[in-house]
Amino acid sequence: MKHLLLFLIPVLLFSFSSDSNNKLFLKVDRKKGYYYFANAKGKKVIKEKYTSASIFSEGLAVVSTDLKYGVINSNGDWVIPAKYYDIGDFHEGLAWYKKSAKAPYGFMDTKGNVVIKPQYAYVEDFVNGFAIIGMKNDEKDRLGKGDYKYFVINKRGEFLLDSAFTLIHFYGDSLFQCYVNKDYYTIDSSGKLLSTHSDVDSNDLKVDVKPEFPKGDKARINFLIRNIYYPEIAKAHDIQGTVYVSFVVEKNGVISHVKVLKSPHPVLSKEAIRVVREFPKWKPGKQNGKKVGVYFSMPLRFILGG
Repeated sequence: MKHLLLFLIPVLLFSFSSDSNNKLFLKVDRKKGYYYFANAKGKKVIKEKYTSASIFSEGLAVVSTDLKYGVINSNGDWVIPAKYYDIGDFHEGLAWYKKSAKAPYGFMDTKGNVVIKPQYAYVEDFVNGFAIIGMKNDEKDRLGKGDYKYFVINKRGEFLLDSAFTLIHFYGDSLFQCYVNKDYYTIDSSGKLLSTHSDVDSNDLKVDVKPEFPKGDKARINFLIRNIYYPEIAKAHDIQGTVYVSFVVEKNGVISHVKVLKSPHPVLSKEAIRVVREFPKWKPGKQNGKKVGVYFSMPLRFILGG
C-alpha cells in the first residue's frame, strides 16, 4: 500500500507564461497499470502501453516501456530510442538528458543529437533562450552549504554571468533573481544588473494573500491522494522515496512551470509532475492588492508498505 506525506512551502515569484495545451492527453489505466495517450474525448490514440510517460511538448513525448526513456512523436513512432536514464520535456527545441543515474546532465535536440555536452549536476528547461543549471558547490564559504552552485546558460552552453549563485529563479520572461545567501540581484537577459536587495531570505518572501487550492488545503491533499498513481514498475523494482516538486500558481490560478528539484528516480518524478499538472485552477495570490504568480515547492513521498 502507498502512503504519501504532502507539504507546501510558498515563495513569491512573479508569473510567466503557463504550459501550452496539448492535443494528446496523458492518462493512466490504474487497473492494468500503464500510461497511455488519448484525445480530448478519452479515446486511446496511441496503441502502445508505457510504464512511464510525460505529456506531449512540441509534438514529442518522453516515455518508457521499462526503466529506460526515449521519445515518441504523435503517431507513437520512436524518434529517440529508449536508452536513457532520464530525459526532460522538449522546450525551445531542446531537452535535458542523462545516460545513467550517476552521469551528468546535458542537452539534446529533437533528433537526439547532443547540443550541450553532459557536464551539469542539475538542470532546468530552457525559457526564452536560457536555462538554469547547477554544478557541485565548491564555494561554500561564499554561497552557503547547499549541494549546488547555480548559473544561467544560453543554447550554446555559454554562461550569462561569470559568478555562481546560491539560487536562481526566473523572474518574468527575461529577468532573473540571483541569490547569494540573503542578498539577491535582479539581472536581465543581457547580464545587466538592474537592482540589489540585501538581507532577504528566498524561502521567506511573503505575499499579502497566499494562493489557495479550491476549498482549501485539506481538499488539495485529498486531490493528490485520489489522483496520484504509484507506477507498477516502481513497485516491482522497490523504488521509493521523496520527490521534491516545484511549480508556479499563476495570477490567473493556472499551474505552470512544474519541475522536479530532487527525486530518487525518474519514474517517480514523472508521476509527481503528471499529478501536479492536473491540479484545477487555484485562487491566485495577491501582493499590494494585485494578483501575482507564486512559487511553491512540495514534497511527495512514495513509500511501499503493508
